[in-house]
Amino acid sequence: MTKDLPTAILLASCVDRPGLVREIAGFVHEQGGNIVHLDQHVDHRDKRFFIRVEWEMPTDGSGAGSEGLTEAFHEIGEE
Repeated sequence: MTKDLPTAILLASCVDRPGLVREIAGFVHEQGGNIVHLDQHVDHRDKRFFIRVEWEMPTDGSGAGSEGLTEAFHEIGEE
């Protein structure tokens, strides 16, 4: 982790399906972020996917910024 860069943390759960980690990592990449921690788990009985991902956010004005992350992530959450 790079010192002094702000970080964002996403906690999410949804119905499990292929490609979720790829989509979330792609979202972070599109925002100019660098993943520093990622934990995920699948509850096979309930077919639920859980993830916690923390990433460094760019300070150069690229990406959605902390205020726009929820809206920017909305597309993945809707799928």
